[in-house]
Amino acid sequence: MDHLFLYIASFIFFGIWYIKPTWKIAGFLAFLSLSGSLLYIYGSEGLNTTSIKHIGLDLIVLSAHLFVFQLFKHHQWAILLVLPFSLTMWKTHSLVDNNLAQQVDHPEILIKFTSPSQAKSILDKFEDSIGDYDLAFSPLDEESTDLDDYYVINLKEDIDPHKFVQKLQDNRYVDWIEENQKVEIPDLIVTETIQKNKSDYFNDPLSGNQWHVKAFDLSSMHEKLAKSKSKPKKKVTIAILDTGIDSKHEDISGIYKSSGDKSYDTDQKGHGTHCAGIAAAVSNNKKGVASIIPEKANIEVMSIQVLNNYGYGTQQTIISGILKAADLNVDVISLSLGGMTSESKERAYKKAIDYANKKGAIVVVAAGNSAKNAKNYSPANTKGVIAVTAIDEKFNLASFANTVDDLKMGIAAPGVNILSTYPNNQYKQFNG
Repeated sequence: MDHLFLYIASFIFFGIWYIKPTWKIAGFLAFLSLSGSLLYIYGSEGLNTTSIKHIGLDLIVLSAHLFVFQLFKHHQWAILLVLPFSLTMWKTHSLVDNNLAQQVDHPEILIKFTSPSQAKSILDKFEDSIGDYDLAFSPLDEESTDLDDYYVINLKEDIDPHKFVQKLQDNRYVDWIEENQKVEIPDLIVTETIQKNKSDYFNDPLSGNQWHVKAFDLSSMHEKLAKSKSKPKKKVTIAILDTGIDSKHEDISGIYKSSGDKSYDTDQKGHGTHCAGIAAAVSNNKKGVASIIPEKANIEVMSIQVLNNYGYGTQQTIISGILKAADLNVDVISLSLGGMTSESKERAYKKAIDYANKKGAIVVVAAGNSAKNAKNYSPANTKGVIAVTAIDEKFNLASFANTVDDLKMGIAAPGVNILSTYPNNQYKQFNG
């Protein structure tokens, strides 16, 4: 929603120019602001269905407000409508923007055939239901997995994916079929305003606000690492699979390594940057916050975006991200996401985790924030991952946290009032 600042500026200038046509400079500024807003949308989302709807709605709302101005433009007080209308526009556009974010253009399913040669002939029989289809995954090491035999099918909008799955599941050439699960992260809620407060050990100006830094005595751990004579054999890479990372953040840029896809090096939502700071914000660099990572540690952090700018993704985008991270030979894959599961949803995740583990990656995932049993959430319940639930300042299970008692590798970590990095050199405190 950052583009709304430019968009509202364009509305204000358009309103002034429309009421006072002799003020041509206002019209010129309106054109620049509106152009900047449209270019921002195009640059952040690309030209796709969502961005086209987004731009169209911007122009519709702008036109509607100008129509109201037309009714009152001859009144001297009409110019006073500009400011209150800009506020109503913000609210209206926010509601529409959230609605767009939740819309799914087309239902999708994942399918694997026992005989890949039969795929086209089978799918062609359902051309009335299928919009298009393509291979779902592209692992580099095709010999290590059969995920490269999975297809993603984009169904037409009026097709019920559940009924479509029922039609195909008994076909003798269909080895596996399931709905492509939608995954989303909730809006981040700031828990409180942060004041500068250094800890006794770290020189990071906000480290005194991090209760977990003191509770887990990270300073002693850093001291032990500094005195240790052992040297790491290689640089460790932590891949954050999320909404992207603000690679230019002052507390992350020094240890950031790009995956090669520059679109992953920004973060419109903020969730990925917050997770990256928890994992690897540089300690004792006189900036921001402290973390488990010492200043000169041989560690780097990487971003692979699997959720879009609104925080939405699918099982396919997440699995594709796991495969890409594994192919880039990262050492740790971090996934602070997930959703409700069924037996069918565990199979593709299991194959992806197996692929990553064989490549030497440790996979760490969120247990979930629904106050339920994590055994019913994927990928938390997938064999081969470490599932992490949340505890509060008193070391009690957080009220929202899923339990991990029924998982083989379930652990707990601080997850309440956690201060970390946020895009544009900001620092915010969230739960999760």
